[in-house]
Amino acid sequence: MFAALGEHVAAVGQRIKELADWHCFDLPGLNAPEMVFMFVPIESAFVKALKADETLFQKAIEQNVLVATPTTLLTSLNIVRQLWPFEDQNKHTAELAERVAKVYDKLRAFLGSMDGVGKSLEKAQDAYRKACDQLVQGKGNLVKQVSDFRQLGVAVKGEITEAWGDRADLELNLLEHEPEPEEV
Repeated sequence: MFAALGEHVAAVGQRIKELADWHCFDLPGLNAPEMVFMFVPIESAFVKALKADETLFQKAIEQNVLVATPTTLLTSLNIVRQLWPFEDQNKHTAELAERVAKVYDKLRAFLGSMDGVGKSLEKAQDAYRKACDQLVQGKGNLVKQVSDFRQLGVAVKGEITEAWGDRADLELNLLEHEPEPEEV
């Protein structure tokens, strides 16, 4: 009798190991939790095996094998059914987190580019102001000199726009009203 019980305990332990090594949850296209149910149809046979080796149940759990009997099978399956949506939700949450990280990185890179564009625009505006100032500043500014060519009888195809002429005149008027620097 003890020999048969020992063989039974060894057979249950071997079946737990076989199921743990099976990895059916890794099959492509299968969305399953990383555990396997081992159904023991005769509950008293499992109870006898547990009494003979109290570590069987713990060994099964450590290897992701859940032992179910006729009494516990429906409850166990119901728990899995209720947990399954959480598994899907966790997958969606992980995918969402990955997408958010990608969007964040894209936005960070884009904002860096926008900062570069802003700095380039500022440089362009500074260069534009400097060039305009070179045209209209000082007594011998270029716009004033070229405008005076017409008074000397030079034939021109068109006139310099009034805005440029006004800027040059305004600059000259400001220069005339500035006090002369005092000599020491």
